[in-house]
Amino acid sequence: MQVAFSFLGEALLKSGKLRYMIDKTTGEVLPTLVNVETGKIFETARAIAGSFNPVVAPVGFVLDGAQMFQTHRGFQKTYQMIEMLQQSLGVLQTTTAIIGAGVAVTGVLTAVNLYQTLQLREDVKQLRKELNHGFLDIKQVLTAQHTEILQRIDQKTFDDRRRELERAYARYAEATKLVGLALECQNVNARDRHLANAVQTMSESLAIYNDPRLMPEMNAAGRLRRFECAWTIEQTIALVFQLHNEPIAASKCISDLQNKIKRNTLSVVTTCESQVELDFIFPEITRIYHQDLQVLETWQTQIDVIQALSPSELQQLPNLSLEDYDAIEPEVLQIPPEEALYETLRSQTDFRGLRDQLRFMIKPEARQEYEVAIAHLAPTSGYSALVPSNWQDVSDLTVANLYWYFSNLKSA
Repeated sequence: MQVAFSFLGEALLKSGKLRYMIDKTTGEVLPTLVNVETGKIFETARAIAGSFNPVVAPVGFVLDGAQMFQTHRGFQKTYQMIEMLQQSLGVLQTTTAIIGAGVAVTGVLTAVNLYQTLQLREDVKQLRKELNHGFLDIKQVLTAQHTEILQRIDQKTFDDRRRELERAYARYAEATKLVGLALECQNVNARDRHLANAVQTMSESLAIYNDPRLMPEMNAAGRLRRFECAWTIEQTIALVFQLHNEPIAASKCISDLQNKIKRNTLSVVTTCESQVELDFIFPEITRIYHQDLQVLETWQTQIDVIQALSPSELQQLPNLSLEDYDAIEPEVLQIPPEEALYETLRSQTDFRGLRDQLRFMIKPEARQEYEVAIAHLAPTSGYSALVPSNWQDVSDLTVANLYWYFSNLKSA
């Protein structure tokens, strides 16, 4: 996650008049600047959104301290983030239904891959495409260049998938309305009651998306998108806890979600059985790992930082808003670098090596099993010199390739 301070904050930091805040418990350097002489908080970092476009987690989560934590001054900004999540959920579940609609796998996965999904999300945000009951018109997704796929869509299967997902989305939409009503309440008890009801309703929606009976026959790509729908709701629940002035619960939600994302993506990789599916999930999971998880980690850190501040330090938080910073130009969507990276890796190994590379990224300890196996297989195959003396200098891809090379020799 790239973060930055204002021009003045950077200048004062370099001059020695400001320093980074240190967590009194852990000794960790925090993304907050304090005055060296007085100890008062001067500024908290903001995310550099222009170079960041996660798949699931809106980068708006990572704000300056005042907007993020002083919720009595930031209700509307938080609700805007909930609206962003609702839009994202509509795009994700539309593509989930399309993936499961029984058409040629290669064509449909290309039509709703990482780049296309980011573009659809931006189109909805800019009002170029409209969601209806949480779904895009299928003809808005499969445009003229996908005519053949559109003609082969199993409309009945798509409609069945849509009905299942619409039921969950309806509960989610009802919950977001409750959050909107809560923000209009002058009575604190009434507001908190609405927010509590919103969490309950979102939990009911989440239970539908998490139900293993929901489209159990879907391939790895479809399962990934279905998981992404559930993650979106869990982020929204964390935001509502934040509005509810329950930072510990919000932090716990975000922590649990990070662990869940790792478990879910690992299960997707494990069930990936074809090159076509891997072509779809590899760039997307890479982006989730390097961007979405970083957003969530930074968000959780912000919440934990505010919990570590004393009452007097809380009062020192600057009353800032995004308007206090230089305007960030909207991002021009380009082909994601994760797709370019994948094409490079694909030329260097086969399906098994690529799948292992993805698995090692999510679960680094899985690589150690391969290292042990190579150290055993190489000498017995007469290639002792190929056993590295320092595994840290060896890339994940090389480890995977060596493992499969020796495994093939052994079975030959």
